[in-house]
Amino acid sequence: MAFPNLKVVGIMVVGCVVFTASLGLTQEIPSPPTPPQPMYKSEKIVVAMRAEFSDYKSLVPLMQKFEKETGIRIEHIDYPAVALRDNLITVLATGAPTYDVVLMDIVFIPEFAAAGFIIPLDGSKDPFIAYTKDDLADYFPGCIDAVTYKGHLYAKDYSSDIGMLYYRKDLLSDAGLGGPPTTWDELISYAKKLTKDFNGDGVTDQWGYAFTAKEYEGCLCIFNELVAQAGGSLIDKQGNVTVNEPPAVKALQFMVDLRNKYKVVPPGVVNYTEKDIHTGFINGKFAMARNWPYMWGMCEAPDSPIRGKVGMSKLPRLKQGGSTMGGWFFGIAAGSKRKRAAWELIKYLTSRESSVYMCYKSADIPYRRSFFEDPRVKRDLSWVLPFKDGMKDAVPRPSIPEWGTIKKPLWTEIAKALIGQKTPKQALNDVAEEWKRILSK
Repeated sequence: MAFPNLKVVGIMVVGCVVFTASLGLTQEIPSPPTPPQPMYKSEKIVVAMRAEFSDYKSLVPLMQKFEKETGIRIEHIDYPAVALRDNLITVLATGAPTYDVVLMDIVFIPEFAAAGFIIPLDGSKDPFIAYTKDDLADYFPGCIDAVTYKGHLYAKDYSSDIGMLYYRKDLLSDAGLGGPPTTWDELISYAKKLTKDFNGDGVTDQWGYAFTAKEYEGCLCIFNELVAQAGGSLIDKQGNVTVNEPPAVKALQFMVDLRNKYKVVPPGVVNYTEKDIHTGFINGKFAMARNWPYMWGMCEAPDSPIRGKVGMSKLPRLKQGGSTMGGWFFGIAAGSKRKRAAWELIKYLTSRESSVYMCYKSADIPYRRSFFEDPRVKRDLSWVLPFKDGMKDAVPRPSIPEWGTIKKPLWTEIAKALIGQKTPKQALNDVAEEWKRILSK
């Protein structure tokens, strides 16, 4: 098959430079750490990865350092985001030794594990290829849950993505509010005070809150974490469909009420993606918003009109904390003929030292506890510290291979509830019925 041109990432890399600079990371970026000499040699390791993402800026120098120090040649094959999953499946399904290492979105892991495309990394396939006890203790629990399928660990984290609450410190202060809201009731109360029609023309000029609710994955991330905060799940650990149980109904009712009862989010949230959130927040349309880590860099960019006015905290909770996980993870292709050498590379790329370098270089964050305790991080990269609290509450989406199929009925029914076509209970009962039908096949 013809592989993409490896030089197609220039625009993405420039974006990363701007993003990193916008965070004030003007101190000297350290050199990539020196890898230990691998126990297992290989002439070449082939890595399949995504081209246009921020991690690329740190991954490439790390792979070059590994190559230089070990003599093992690395070829990385880069795909655009929209084509990554399909291209990986096309190649991995053949069982051919085309790839050794694959970089996967968090939602690929159960699907690829169930299909036998990747091997376990817990010693059950090869005792050499296994997480250490130190690593197991260092990663946040949600991270370990995300890479576990049927009791086995299938991937290793490189970088994280987690939902956070962004808020305008100046607007909260002007409204007589203290720190950020920590509960659902506080969020409603704050959002009411921050939703304003400044000129009395009947048109809201500033909304108290905003979130993504378009019919796509971003909407499900919001719903998933709200269900977790209410003490529930979409599918429980035994594989039972729980999407229509009381915690999930309460979560969807909360989303509906924010729009239709309290009227503290724009009616247009039903069409909002992340772009709408960061654009509206930076332009002063929203006083508070839920979004991913990337938005911090945009808020603090040199030309940002809200630079220095933004706070960030973990999401408000109901019964408990909860924030949907995203991120990128390494796995070993089942067809690889160089699995042990591939594991040596993965261990290096995901090491504590590499994770610190990654954050300096591309402003990405790992799911490691020790990263947040590193003196260099506390000194130079203090903007990342609020994410530690969020990661303690991290929850993955359902770890089932059918997620790509069952998610579509869910976002369709959420949309119907948001615009009042169905009650939350009716919508989720219909989702549950459809899910049970799909999962029973």
